Amino acid sequence: MDSSIIISIESSNDFSDEDCISLQLMRNKEYPTVLEPTTFERTEKWLKYPDRRTQYITARDVKFKLPELIGILTFAEHIEHPRSLWFSMVIKREYQRQGIGKKMLDIAKTHTDELRAFCVEHDKYVKEDGSTYFAPLDFYKKNGFIVGDKTLKTEIGLECVEIIWRKEI
Repeated sequence: MDSSIIISIESSNDFSDEDCISLQLMRNKEYPTVLEPTTFERTEKWLKYPDRRTQYITARDVKFKLPELIGILTFAEHIEHPRSLWFSMVIKREYQRQGIGKKMLDIAKTHTDELRAFCVEHDKYVKEDGSTYFAPLDFYKKNGFIVGDKTLKTEIGLECVEIIWRKEI
């Protein structure tokens, strides 16, 4: 991982309008196009005014005058599983495969006994630029996650499996 990358925990008070724009663009570029593109207003509400006790692990590239948000992992209490944290993560394409996602997951793992998320299982979706959205399931498996029993199939055609990581006791 490049020494100009800083990974830290931030609160919703730490995010600027530039961060909201950066995350909006990152999400729209990196996630499958089957998902509805997000707006600045939705991103701002999600980042700055969360409806649950949400925490954020961010990756910022500090080699720029204004440190650029290049990745984020959010996690919040899981309603169905009180000892679990529900998470989602996105990292800019040009910063992927540098250990940033692993580092952010490692930090999240120190805050709970269990992490859960829904994860795309297949490489059948495309990104905004027409390139293949590579399902991150193998990445999560390499980081100690297992596939759970639940699946998610949305009305817009996105199919996901539940992934779970549990602290070894």
